Amino acid sequence: GLQPHANLRTLWIWGYNGESLPSWMMKNQLHCSLPNLMAIEIFCAANCNVTNLCSFGRLPHLQNLWLRELNSVEYIEEDEDDAPVMGEAISEVAPLFPSLEDLLLWDMPKLKGWRRDSRNTKGSARPPSFPRLNRLMLLQVGFEVVPDEFRGLSSLETLDIRNCERLKEIPEWIGDVTSLKGLEIHDCPKLMPLPKQIGNLPNLEEISIYGCRGAYAEWWRDPTLPDCPIKQLHNDKKWKRHNIWRHSLSCSKCR
Repeated sequence: GLQPHANLRTLWIWGYNGESLPSWMMKNQLHCSLPNLMAIEIFCAANCNVTNLCSFGRLPHLQNLWLRELNSVEYIEEDEDDAPVMGEAISEVAPLFPSLEDLLLWDMPKLKGWRRDSRNTKGSARPPSFPRLNRLMLLQVGFEVVPDEFRGLSSLETLDIRNCERLKEIPEWIGDVTSLKGLEIHDCPKLMPLPKQIGNLPNLEEISIYGCRGAYAEWWRDPTLPDCPIKQLHNDKKWKRHNIWRHSLSCSKCR
């Protein structure tokens, strides 16, 4: 297909009708063909049958990545040579998505995870990822568990999860995302109790929880928890009753 100029900064693909993505996007070569990209949006590729997209992680200047209405995609990236070679320390490997600040995954019902492990690399060491990610939005995606690729986000301030009908678990490592200021989880009916580590996040200011009855946990009313700095809480009635240890409570549309 027609390949854009190498100096392209913004790539929008809307209403794409091809059955596969262009060759210049695939085979982990996007960072070679379009090294200066700063923003990518792929929207409504209804006829595209690819189950995994291309490797975005090596784009050095990519700040915004928005993927919407990609009905066939099961994984964002194919497993590639990201793992360190023999004798190479993780600290020596360049981070993936070094400049990404805003990530949106929206209406991707078949999405199973971030990376397809094609070389039996589960559990192997990975280079660091998303060192500058500030906002993460997961809307109507097929995840059952928030992927481990998001573990250890050092700059994340906003996490927004909505209408993820298959989502069952928020991993305990969310307690390591100490930069988090706002957490929204809406309409995830299968979500299990939230991990206690959320209550210890030092910078968390606002929580919004709706339509996630299974997410309620007894630790929410544990008097031994430290007085974390949450200023606003929008939630279901069940959570409101036991929220005596918060600084203040703002509850709208409680059921």
